[in-house]
Amino acid sequence: EQASLDDKVLARDRAQGVFTQTFTEFSNRMISAYRLKQGGANLKKYADVFARADQEFGVQAPVIAAFWALETDFGAVQGDFHTLSALVTLSHDCRRPQLFRPQLVPLLTLIDRGVLPADVTGAWAGEIGQTQILPTDYLARGVDGDGDGIVDLRHSVPDVIMTTANKVLSRGWKRDQPW
Repeated sequence: EQASLDDKVLARDRAQGVFTQTFTEFSNRMISAYRLKQGGANLKKYADVFARADQEFGVQAPVIAAFWALETDFGAVQGDFHTLSALVTLSHDCRRPQLFRPQLVPLLTLIDRGVLPADVTGAWAGEIGQTQILPTDYLARGVDGDGDGIVDLRHSVPDVIMTTANKVLSRGWKRDQPW
């Protein structure tokens, strides 16, 4: 699969209005009855996996579920941008290349290892899977939560839950501390 510059990616990058909102404005817009209902159902359905994530990484189930809900509505909307093209575009763009250039080799590594297909799609900013993980985090923080030998953040909910907990912990999460 060839990569190409994608003007739609640049347009999305330039139109991030979310950064002009207060936390209250953002959270009021993002918390919906659907997400609360689905969140509750998923907390019950995957209670054993959430318990393992809490035990291993110290990140409570509602925190992980919140990321899962906000990023992709629990995996329902993972993005349809060609990931390699998105990362090539953002790496070439002069605005934030230091963030995106380091993502290219890890993405190609995931493709070369057969973890991801060459035509993998995701968010416009190159994030992949149900909690929108960048390729560097996919490689460094990916956890095989279902024990099948593969970290599949697009289809395996146990992998998503465990990896998300690992990523949150890596960003400085303190066990048993509230938000």
